[in-house]
Amino acid sequence: MAPYSLPKENVKWPPTLQPPTLQPPVVLGPPAPDPSPLAPPLGNPAGFRELLPEVLEPGPLAASLPPAGEQLLPDLLISPHMLPLTDLEIKFQYRGRPPRALTISNPHGCRLFYSQLEATQEQVELFGPISLEQVRFPSPEDIPSDKQRFYTNQLLDVLDRGLILQLQGQDLYAIRLCQCKVFWSGPCASAHDSCPNPIQREVKTKLFSLEHFLN
Repeated sequence: MAPYSLPKENVKWPPTLQPPTLQPPVVLGPPAPDPSPLAPPLGNPAGFRELLPEVLEPGPLAASLPPAGEQLLPDLLISPHMLPLTDLEIKFQYRGRPPRALTISNPHGCRLFYSQLEATQEQVELFGPISLEQVRFPSPEDIPSDKQRFYTNQLLDVLDRGLILQLQGQDLYAIRLCQCKVFWSGPCASAHDSCPNPIQREVKTKLFSLEHFLN
């Protein structure tokens, strides 16, 4: 079928009205960059080469940056509130047995102990806060040597109250609650002490500082 078209009619607008005009759509956005600063002058190809030293010349910001091969530690690595320690890797090693490792992801820390007594809210003074991760020492029953197994049991029997490893920001502290003697060594120890240091009972001792380690 042939297309059907309506007859054209001349629209007469009133004297007070004007026919509508089509305007281009309005686009919101940043203005287009002016290409003149980087464009070479017409008829002068060398003009672009003359602009290169001014455009690409390093300014004060580039001069203040460290060399490419030099890496600087960010400020958050030395801020206790920006990068707190959250994970502890604990390794238990008995003589004659391969070490056992586990990772503790508790922002408060953990309590290492060997007994059947569990920490409760009523016994905070004896076993520490209940918010700590409760980590029990492995059983020494599969130690091959009978003599070594006997003495290991003697030590574990006095670990009932345990040892607290407490995290505070970027620092690690130890609090010995048990009767068993505990020794430690690390970068926070005195430079004159080559032997492991004893941890006094119920005395908060700093074992590790991330800021001291980074320095």
